Amino acid sequence: MGGQKKTAQLVDSNGLRVDGRRIDELRPIKLEVGVLDKADGSAYIEHGKNKILAAVYGPREAHPKHIALADRAVVRCRYHMAPFSTEERKSPAPSRREHELSKVIRESLEPSIMSEYFPRATIDIFTSSASRRRNKICRHNIGCISPRRCRNPDEGACRRVRCWKN
Repeated sequence: MGGQKKTAQLVDSNGLRVDGRRIDELRPIKLEVGVLDKADGSAYIEHGKNKILAAVYGPREAHPKHIALADRAVVRCRYHMAPFSTEERKSPAPSRREHELSKVIRESLEPSIMSEYFPRATIDIFTSSASRRRNKICRHNIGCISPRRCRNPDEGACRRVRCWKN
């Protein structure tokens, strides 16, 4: 075990990162909301080479009906990574990691959704990643910019912002 550890050189002698950016430069960011016509709320974000699309549908009648809750809406979430998003093509079937990320996203968004105003309804959140390059930041940002119109009996129509934890 006398081998030496190799350390990656992240900044060269000119003060540039491996990707050519200076230390104080951010990756380019592009944000768009309302990109999907059929969704009730949607957003597209590019952060460097990361590309994420999110869509929110609902609240709408629960289907199948047996999943409905009498006192609040059911929030369902699905994270999907495109098969072409990695160097080696991944299976289009949901992976264990995608199931786990879907659960994390749902659990972190639920507190910001006023689901008690929508009994026996569902709210569906879909996120799709077209790149697997450090997209953790990108995944978390997409939830912040995917606005959704909601009906609040006390305030009428309002805009909601959803954001989940890192």
